[in-house]
Amino acid sequence: MKRGRRRTIMKKLIPILIVIFFVLLIGRVYRTLYYFSTTSIAKTSIEKKDSLVLAVTDSLALPLDSTTSPGVATHEQYIALEGKSYLAFLNFVSRNLYFYDLGHNAIARVIHLDSLGFSAEDGVQGFCMLAADSMLIYSYKKSRWTLVHQQKGKLAQGDIGMDKHSFLTVYPFVTTYAPMQYDRTNNRVYFTGPSTALGDYTRDKQRNVLISLNLQTGEIANQVNYPEIYWHANWGGLTGFERLSYCFNPTDGLLVFSFMADHALTIYNTRTKKIHLTVAPSTFFSPLESFDFHPMLVDFHKGEIEQRYAQSFAYLNIVYDPFRKMYYRFTDFPAASGQKQNSVILLTDRFKRVGEIVLPVDRYSINNFFVSEAGFFIKRKDAHNDEFLVYDCFLPEHINNYE
Repeated sequence: MKRGRRRTIMKKLIPILIVIFFVLLIGRVYRTLYYFSTTSIAKTSIEKKDSLVLAVTDSLALPLDSTTSPGVATHEQYIALEGKSYLAFLNFVSRNLYFYDLGHNAIARVIHLDSLGFSAEDGVQGFCMLAADSMLIYSYKKSRWTLVHQQKGKLAQGDIGMDKHSFLTVYPFVTTYAPMQYDRTNNRVYFTGPSTALGDYTRDKQRNVLISLNLQTGEIANQVNYPEIYWHANWGGLTGFERLSYCFNPTDGLLVFSFMADHALTIYNTRTKKIHLTVAPSTFFSPLESFDFHPMLVDFHKGEIEQRYAQSFAYLNIVYDPFRKMYYRFTDFPAASGQKQNSVILLTDRFKRVGEIVLPVDRYSINNFFVSEAGFFIKRKDAHNDEFLVYDCFLPEHINNYE
């Protein structure tokens, strides 16, 4: 009797198990197709006619001192003060802030971090000029911001920690392509960085990428999320497509984000607190694909990640040019030779795509750039010179015989 019952139960369970198996299989196939469909080439309209091109019009050579080498210039910032033009950058080796007088191509001022009270243990990662004699300095080891006046020393200091009203936070990662941005109209400073949600990918759509710091009150707020293409997708962890770049358009009060895996730009209006998207595609891209394995297994798939990254297209830096009212968006794609190559997409201040150029392979350091009245400057890395930092100056030019 017992055996008969068992056989009867098994006969009933087998069809149920088969149905469950196919439901799970269909769900997995749908999930995989969803990953790929969100990056489908067919979903992106491409404007094939170009009216503008970036052309090299001049070069700039800045002298180096005895402790500076061409590879350590970071966080280039163009500053116009008292009728003069300066380029400021941080040197990690000498731990100094350098200010070049661009009118005379000479070092005009050097600020020693030691003299401001910062030791090597502070791990200064970036700075932001607020005025001619004051700056904000960020220490990544302590996740701490410090407001400094050159003559009066430290004026204020605070930690960027967990918001007590939210379980989300951002660990600021300050670079030239994702610098601290200062908005003078609301006295706020913005930082970007990856979420520290520690592998909890069930809440990906809530992961933040932006921190807003009120310099008057010290209040910190989390704003802006990863775009929908990242929700529950796996881009190889921090070694994959989670990098982002952003820039600030102070005239319109816009923070513009370029995510590596997204054809669209994410635009955050600092005045209305609203977010919208606009497509700004390249004409050289191939479809992006998410990795189909759990993020906790990234270390076991490094070879596959590296191979897919080498064969994939990615969007990189976004730069705003206030003097020509243009945006420049860098891309990264595999060249025929197998090396990575870069292009620059040209957009108007209303985000209309008007051109794109391909940069020569391995000629420019695309993470070292600045914008001035003279043009858009990108650092040369093929100019082997221990005495100068060399930048090429690019300007938008109309294409002849444009239809």
